[in-house]
Amino acid sequence: MGDCIMTDERNAEAVSARIRALALAQERAADLLDAAPAADALKGFRTAFEAAGLDASAFPILSLDALAAQFDVVYALEDEGTYLLQESRYVGDPLSVESAIKRTFDSMGFTGSNASFPFCHIANELRFLAFVLNACEDARATGDARGAMRFAGVAMNFLVDHLGYLHQMALECDLFEAPAYAEIARAIEMLAKVDREAFIGFMRPLR
Repeated sequence: MGDCIMTDERNAEAVSARIRALALAQERAADLLDAAPAADALKGFRTAFEAAGLDASAFPILSLDALAAQFDVVYALEDEGTYLLQESRYVGDPLSVESAIKRTFDSMGFTGSNASFPFCHIANELRFLAFVLNACEDARATGDARGAMRFAGVAMNFLVDHLGYLHQMALECDLFEAPAYAEIARAIEMLAKVDREAFIGFMRPLR
């Protein structure tokens, strides 16, 4: 019978619908973000960032062209350490976080669009969450509870490590000037409301 069984059929269908809905929310937010005018969305993002009481100094204030050039440098290197040795002034900068995110993408076999700044990288993060959530549901649907648990853990950890600030801003959705960011905040809020242990608990081991 295998190492595990799923919950009863009705609950399994509800779980499947919830996981797919979470994945679709991330995809929709990413699509809206890609379609948002860059300058307007950047202004809206920074405004919401500050209005939510977060440290605005952590958000880049360079021109879009300068940011794009810096991201090209990061993604052209083999690892973050090389970049930090070459540009020590960027230690702790969001750019070093981006290289770590890229390694996470690579480790999961996720291939998003190129991480061109300013917004494609955030859309990629949302699509990565959708990718992992769909993988979680695919595993769960085939009876692979261990695989589903692994993907669920990856999704929740990625949310906390890399998109947590968007969850904080979700509490102030009305402050977003760009509609795309309000949608992103709501999508992130959907995920953040899912308790990781309860989520994983949907996959019950056979005892």
